[in-house]
Amino acid sequence: MTITSGSKRPSHIRMGRPCWRAMLRELAARGESRRESGAFLLGQRRGRRPRVTYVVYFDDLEPESLNGAVHLTTTAYSRLWVICRERGIEVLADVHTHPGGCVQQSEIDEENPLVGQRGHIAIIIGHFAQKIVSLREVGIYEYHGDDGWEARPRAVSHGRW
Repeated sequence: MTITSGSKRPSHIRMGRPCWRAMLRELAARGESRRESGAFLLGQRRGRRPRVTYVVYFDDLEPESLNGAVHLTTTAYSRLWVICRERGIEVLADVHTHPGGCVQQSEIDEENPLVGQRGHIAIIIGHFAQKIVSLREVGIYEYHGDDGWEARPRAVSHGRW
């Protein structure tokens, strides 16, 4: 599956369907149908087609991070950067869940990007990821620094997102 950019500069993030489905199941389990959960999608950027090769869950980085919403401190980020350095990978996107079917960014999401780097992708999954969803059912946002966020079209092609 591939997430494609609606911006002038094309970009994609590739993640296999088995990995996508496993991540959804894990997010659902960690959120216990009652709270948000999330993860960072890690991999290597190779040209315009970065591929997710590793998923690290927020509560593995910081067990207290899932307290209804998602709250990460420097402890989580320190552990995240160690994983990236040791594996020779980088953060490609973050993903987190919301209650109900709303996949819009909350005000908190908009004001607090998990990675404050221009071009960072944030993905929001509704219903606390309690069902397997396609990319057509998620919110995808690209961070533009001081210019805020842009909702990205959810273009899905066979085998990529």
